[in-house]
Amino acid sequence: MWRTCPASGNEQLALDRRLFVQRVPFSVNQAGWIDRGHLLQRSIQKSVTGLCTDRLAVMRQCPPGCLNWLANERWGDTLLNSTSPRNRGLLLFDYDGVLADSLNILSEYTTAFCREHGLGEGLNKTDVDAMESATLSGLIEAAGISQAYVRDYARHLFQALNRDPLKVPLFKGIPEMLRGLARHYTLCVVTANHSAIVRQRLDAAQLTSLMDCIYGNEQPGGKVEHIVNALEANRAQRTSTWMIGDTVGDIEAAQNAGVNAVAATWGWQSSTRLKSKAPDLMFEKPQALHDYFKNTWPQATAKTGIPR
Repeated sequence: MWRTCPASGNEQLALDRRLFVQRVPFSVNQAGWIDRGHLLQRSIQKSVTGLCTDRLAVMRQCPPGCLNWLANERWGDTLLNSTSPRNRGLLLFDYDGVLADSLNILSEYTTAFCREHGLGEGLNKTDVDAMESATLSGLIEAAGISQAYVRDYARHLFQALNRDPLKVPLFKGIPEMLRGLARHYTLCVVTANHSAIVRQRLDAAQLTSLMDCIYGNEQPGGKVEHIVNALEANRAQRTSTWMIGDTVGDIEAAQNAGVNAVAATWGWQSSTRLKSKAPDLMFEKPQALHDYFKNTWPQATAKTGIPR
């Protein structure tokens, strides 16, 4: 939904951008980009008018010079086809197994580490399906890595994933799904992975700007706390918030946080395993999830079922 603009450019546009940001609170992400859509969304949300449904209402927020920059970036059509922040549901995505098809590469890195240190053969599908929590500690337990090697394994995994983020593919249809849903929902990532790894992969696919926030394992608390943080940060209602995950731990986190639990069966754990935790919704493909939420906003309410 929201495009980004680099923090540098030609002299005139740079001047226009500075005039704009003098009037609108902003933040710069780790890549040094200013998220223009996020600026507009937050500015509009705090404005006197509240909702903004036409260009003039946004332009009144800006000094004259910024209008040239806004026009050059062709922001208007995107904004007009989007839902106001106060009417948006909140979609929280797990990363590994929901957005990123990472199990094979994680298994490869884990097997290499285990063999190098004489710790067996690493991960297998049965052990992964039996995990209660798809966290680093869950992977360590499933792979049979002894306590003496935990720190070395964590370092090995982090460095390997950072070395070549593109080696972890996104599932088919994920970029299109995120771009479509971001028009009408606020999107966040709630993951047991490190947020730097997630951001690096999403940056490569030009998807980071779609995310309102990314909660990773380096931040205090677990997934339940991160879900609650996302609720509070976005002033979202629990009834219009969905946690989308591919493990029983994700479903339990959603339930414990009081939000709707959505199971993605294309990820790490089997549909049978996920169904045992009674999620509110189950989807077998990203396209099915996309179609459901695209067709049910803004009145979407959780309905138990297995859409295909």
